[in-house]
Amino acid sequence: MKPFYILMLLFSSLFIFSCQESVPKPNGFFRIDLPEKKTVLFQSKVLPYTFGISDISRIKYDTTGKDRSWLVIEYPRYRARILCSYQMIDRQSFRQVSEQNRNFVYRHSVKAAAINEKLFQRPEKKVYGIFYELKGEAATPCQFMLTDSVRNYFRGSLYFDCAPQPDSLAPVVKYIKADILDLMQTFEWR
Repeated sequence: MKPFYILMLLFSSLFIFSCQESVPKPNGFFRIDLPEKKTVLFQSKVLPYTFGISDISRIKYDTTGKDRSWLVIEYPRYRARILCSYQMIDRQSFRQVSEQNRNFVYRHSVKAAAINEKLFQRPEKKVYGIFYELKGEAATPCQFMLTDSVRNYFRGSLYFDCAPQPDSLAPVVKYIKADILDLMQTFEWR
């Protein structure tokens, strides 16, 4: 009889403890450590502008185009890059180039939950622009343009080498957004 009681006790304890529902843990992401920033000055002998940028970024540029040059500001640690272009304009082409830029930003409205525009002006340096912040799952969370309205037009877009995940990328977007705003504040035409 003793084996029967032991077996009954084993089944009843198994029944009692198996009634608890197990809940799977959600996938987590690694914590992102953001280093202290040190701003360094970017200047080139062939490009007609200078600006300050974080020392953790790397800059590559191509000036072989006829009327346009390309600049890539890379953040390899975060698999992010700011794709920038510069082109010379005149008073007639200014409106067309500005409209192209605006259309490029608003193409992302399909995925963006909101697009916020912030005007930027530094009249003493003849630097004027717009900073665009795109909320939601847009391919680019930040875009900007700078101009002197007469001869020069500079624009940039932030991209990540991964699918847009606004919650996971938020700390890095905030970090690089601050770099972009520093770039705009320190930008000067030569």
